[in-house]
Amino acid sequence: MQHGDTRELFVARSRGEFDGSMVAHSSGDLVLTAAARRGRSRFAIDARWLACIVLSLASVLSCGGGAPHPTPAELELMKADGDRIRALVESERARIGRVPATIDTRSDCPFIIRRGGWVYATIDGGTVYELSVGDYFRDGLVLYWQSDSPEWIVDT
Repeated sequence: MQHGDTRELFVARSRGEFDGSMVAHSSGDLVLTAAARRGRSRFAIDARWLACIVLSLASVLSCGGGAPHPTPAELELMKADGDRIRALVESERARIGRVPATIDTRSDCPFIIRRGGWVYATIDGGTVYELSVGDYFRDGLVLYWQSDSPEWIVDT
C-alpha cells in the first residue's frame, strides 16, 4: 500500500487487517498509525463480548440466582419446622427463665437443609429471639419469626 492510497486503506479496513486508526499527515495524506490486526475480525471482538456475557450469566445462575422460590406448600413446611424450634426455645425459656443464648436449630426438613438451615439470634439483650431461614438472592425471600411478633413474616 502506498502512502496515502485511500482505496487500499479501505480494502485493508474492510478485511479487518488494520484497526483503522489514522492521523492526518502534514501533506494532507492519511497515514496508518496502528499495527496490523492479523486474523482478528470485527466478529471476533463481538464473539468475545458475547462469551463474557454468557459466562457472567452462567456464574450468576450457578450461584443460585435462578433458583425457584418456595411454593406455598413448601412455605407451610418451613413454618411447621420453625414452630418445632420455637417450641424448643419456649420450653428452655420456661426452664431457665430467659431466652437461651443458643439452641439446636438442626432440621430434618430437606427444604430447610438445602437453604443453609435455620438462623437463631437473640435481640434486645436476650429478651427477644428471632428465627429465620432463606436468602433474598437465592430464594427470593427470608422467612422469619420474632418472639414479640404474633406470626411468621415472609420478607421478599
